[in-house]
Amino acid sequence: MVHIADSIFEGLCAPWEVALVVKLLGKSIGYNVMKGRLTRLWRLTVGFDIMDIGNNFYMVKFDTGMDKTKVMEEGPWMIFDHYLTV
Repeated sequence: MVHIADSIFEGLCAPWEVALVVKLLGKSIGYNVMKGRLTRLWRLTVGFDIMDIGNNFYMVKFDTGMDKTKVMEEGPWMIFDHYLTV
């Protein structure tokens, strides 16, 4: 077992506090299509980065906590008549 000091662990986790994993149910779409659709759908105040993490899951890292909260609290979100799980 590797022991990591709490302060180091918190530092490693901090960038991901404004991140969510999303998946479009019942349909596969590519990275560029997903990024474009989310940009138009969410209309965030600042922006976000997106990373394809495999099996049609995407990690979305928001530039602000307010944008993350908006995505979590509003919705349901749909792309091409398929629900987006957040």
